[in-house]
Amino acid sequence: MAKKRRKVFNKTWVLGNLRETAEHIESAVKLIEEDRQGESVLEAWIESIYRDLNRAWNGRNMTIAECQANDEQIRSFPPDMEFGDG
Repeated sequence: MAKKRRKVFNKTWVLGNLRETAEHIESAVKLIEEDRQGESVLEAWIESIYRDLNRAWNGRNMTIAECQANDEQIRSFPPDMEFGDG
């Protein structure tokens, strides 16, 4: 019988992605506060913010190597979370 893999919280991966998210949010806030093309700034940063949050959540129980090998997959929205009005 195959040994069941134990889920481990990958703190390093999660923190790295959350820090990157925080930097992107801070940059967007600063540019919007300075009245530098507010909506277009938010639009430009929102994709990076979502991507980093998704990578943090989807990779939370993977090793760094697994995260790197599955980068495209872990950028997508997590199936175990509901978003929107639906």
